[in-house]
Order: sequence, then C-alpha cells, then structure tokens
Amino acid sequence: MKRLSIIIIFLFLSFGCSKKNENQTIDSIGSKFVRPDINKSTPNLTAETYSEEALEILDSHKKELKRILPEMISNEINVYKNTLIEIEKAPAKSFS
Repeated sequence: MKRLSIIIIFLFLSFGCSKKNENQTIDSIGSKFVRPDINKSTPNLTAETYSEEALEILDSHKKELKRILPEMISNEINVYKNTLIEIEKAPAKSFS
C-alpha cells in the first residue's frame, strides 16, 4: 500500500508539474539573434542593437504593467474588504 501511494504521488508530480509553453517567445536582449524562426541575415548583436532591444523590452513591459497593475490593486482591495466583512461577522455569530 505504501509503495502504491509513492508511485501515485510520483506520477502525479511528474505529470502535474510539467508545463510546456511551446508558443512562448524569449523576452531577453539578443534573443532575436539566436531564434531559429528569424532570418539569419540579421546583423550581429552590437551596442546599438543591444540598447534598442533593451528599450523595446522595457517599453513592452511598462505597457503590460500599466495594463495589469490597476486590476491587481482592485482585486487586492476586494480581498481585504471581504476579509474585513468576514472578521466583522465572526463575533456576531459567536454571540447568537
């Protein structure tokens, strides 16, 4: 029985923890020079292309953060409100 549970846990962890992101692009400086799907006729990574790519990545992440951050803050506020409501209800339940 113990051996069976160990095998089940092993299978669960091996299949449950493996995530395959095949379509996820590499978001790092110089990544377009090593990706196979991009034409090899592009110039090598230089100081100019490095800074251009860095600025592009920073801009894209800044836009993504501006899009996501208000929603995250709103969700956190809702969690705190719901927690406070539940805390306020708890003493009322104990007295009734």
